[in-house]
Amino acid sequence: MSYRAPAGAQRTTTAAARGRRLAWFGGGAGGLSWLLPLLVMATLQQRYAAALAALLFLGAGATYLLLCAPWKFPHRPFAVIYLGLLAIILAAAFTLLWLLAPATLSLYQRLIALAPLATLFIPVLVFGRRAWDELGPALMRRDDDGCG
Repeated sequence: MSYRAPAGAQRTTTAAARGRRLAWFGGGAGGLSWLLPLLVMATLQQRYAAALAALLFLGAGATYLLLCAPWKFPHRPFAVIYLGLLAIILAAAFTLLWLLAPATLSLYQRLIALAPLATLFIPVLVFGRRAWDELGPALMRRDDDGCG
């Protein structure tokens, strides 16, 4: 006789996996969301090089989110997968700042403007070397009171 999990347990696992997938797409879309208004603004100002760059980075980021999702590479560390998306976001920020910032800004001023992007490295520090297949049980483990 084989063990059969309760019906609610399987739905919880599926709901947890769905939640982690939604977090991947939602976080990635949030990280790329600033490109859309920048694309519209650059187009309205007839700065077509910046608009094209924003469109290309937006497309590259969306493609990366779909093709390099962590559940497609369950044994690869999450930090490695996330660094690819982070590279696209940082390249977009550097490129668009270079194309759209006034020419009077020094290199130092441009780099200081990018300093808040350092917060994008937080998921790399939090998840570290854990892979997708290791996140499920670790995130679903709870105490008796349901609080972590």
